[in-house]
Amino acid sequence: MHPSLDPEHLQRLPILTRSRAIAAMNGSHAALSAVSRTPIIGLLPVYYALLDPSAILFLVAQMDSDTNNWVSPVINKASQIALCVQGIIASASQTDIPGPPLRDLWQRIWPWLEFMNDYAEVFSERMQLRLQVSVTLSLISLFGMDETTSELMRNTSGFYIVLFRLWTQAFDEAASNSGQALEVLWPCIAHVRPNTTGDREFEEAVEGSGGSRKALAVLCLKHIKHVLQLWDSTSTTLDRLISVRCVFALLQQRCETDHSFMKIVVGEGIIGVATSVACRLSLPPFTGAQDYIFNMSWYIRFYIEYGHNLATESLRSGLLVALLQLGQMTPPKPHSGQQMDYLLIYLSFNTVYFSFLAQFRASVAALDIKIDSNTFNGFPISDKWNALFSLLERRWAVMDRYLNRERERDLLVCGNGKCSRIVRRHALRHCSACKVFWYCSKECQIQHWQHGGHRQTCKWKWNSHGKTGRQFKTSKRDVSFLRSLIHEDYLRMKTRILEAEVAYVRANPGSVYYVKFDYCLPLGDCEISVEPSSEFPLDNDMWRQLSQCVEESNGRLMMHVLCVHDGGRIQLYTFPICFETEERRNRVEALAAATDSLDSEGPGKESYFLRLRELVGMDLLEVHC
Repeated sequence: MHPSLDPEHLQRLPILTRSRAIAAMNGSHAALSAVSRTPIIGLLPVYYALLDPSAILFLVAQMDSDTNNWVSPVINKASQIALCVQGIIASASQTDIPGPPLRDLWQRIWPWLEFMNDYAEVFSERMQLRLQVSVTLSLISLFGMDETTSELMRNTSGFYIVLFRLWTQAFDEAASNSGQALEVLWPCIAHVRPNTTGDREFEEAVEGSGGSRKALAVLCLKHIKHVLQLWDSTSTTLDRLISVRCVFALLQQRCETDHSFMKIVVGEGIIGVATSVACRLSLPPFTGAQDYIFNMSWYIRFYIEYGHNLATESLRSGLLVALLQLGQMTPPKPHSGQQMDYLLIYLSFNTVYFSFLAQFRASVAALDIKIDSNTFNGFPISDKWNALFSLLERRWAVMDRYLNRERERDLLVCGNGKCSRIVRRHALRHCSACKVFWYCSKECQIQHWQHGGHRQTCKWKWNSHGKTGRQFKTSKRDVSFLRSLIHEDYLRMKTRILEAEVAYVRANPGSVYYVKFDYCLPLGDCEISVEPSSEFPLDNDMWRQLSQCVEESNGRLMMHVLCVHDGGRIQLYTFPICFETEERRNRVEALAAATDSLDSEGPGKESYFLRLRELVGMDLLEVHC
């Protein structure tokens, strides 16, 4: 016990106050009621003495008995506890309570809070026994103002059950227009700063929120949405702003290590909520609170990292407006600028998807300003902004050509790898289940189903696959656009690709290989490499069947693999390219065999480049499957 909580300190009080304090300690309810309204810090010894938790065992024994003899003593003690809480809050209203006695008071009062929580059903039937939600939150907020006491509270077993139950009750009261608990809730969350990194804390938070992970996610998002409504109608307080930041941190901490909870949070609409907060914080009067604003950009970056669909949703919710506002500001701290840098990079990774490109174009069209070469002058990282929009313009051009070709596309490849004929669309039939593979005959469809791997891959053809083998849903339109993108880049970089193939075949004669199109460069274009098929990072039915078809095609099929960064992972898409004849492969092998040395100038080098140009310009029908 801290010396300031010793009853001897009551001797320093004025005579009338001292006599009432002594009477209160001796059990006078009237005296306790009087002193509890007196804002004097010297009265803390009274409350410390009356909060002796040893009485709890007697009350529990009485309440668990078969008689009703417990009602009167429990009512008296509950009333006494409520007055002590009122007195502690009143004592701190004039002068801050120092940390050491505050910690002793917490250890004294916590058993009573836990007791009243354990018997909440009993107390709810008798309202006079309950501590008001707003009063309890005020008390917790008071203790949370001291950093050491706040940490002690967070480490107290069972504390999060009580806190999150009070949190839930505060919103229940608000829904019924009773009580003022929400006005006390904001500073309480801001002072306590709850976290759910540990399993004990998370399980307690789930129990206090209603018993399910979804209930916890709903409670957190309800908190943020309610503060957003207040921002739209009234001027906000710093406590509200900090409480929102704390709630986002609480969610982020858990989602980093718990993907199942992440899915729940995303399903409840975190992207739209986070984007709305960022948009609101980017407007007056919050433009001065840059530290909080850039923290919001970090939270959004964290969530959209989990897939292009979420990134598209964030744009639909108005993310671009907030980013342009944030982008003009000077970061308050060095790491804040890095957050914006990372966010732009993750957005650039998603420019390979049709849905993202279409939404980004719609978001740009909805702006009040026109984006041009001068828009980003004065931005702290203007080079990153210019690089992003330069990349977007190139991809938008590909998208426009894709839309035009989509209506006119007439040539398709038979889905049976052992056939792989290039045939006009009207002569093909497609799989009625996945509507992905097309066949030139019923026999080809049957053979592909029975021996070509279609039976194993039909249900997930339109999913991309990360290096962990997990499947990530991608729309058919997005996959179709990826095929168009890889075909355009193949034609654009054909010389570079052929040079890489010749070099690989020369160094590894007879080896089966694939061409990798790497779109994982930050704010950059595509990078080409030739890799051995034996070292492909995945081993599944689709890859094995496609590899076999490539080996048996006599050069008419080649494997192209598109590599993208999506959802915090590397995703791989396979798009075999089909050639009308095997002449291309024969020429590549002949060129590789005839190239002895290209290190010095001479007839050999001139002949090599001449034959390479002929190979690039060869009129050969080639279609990506």
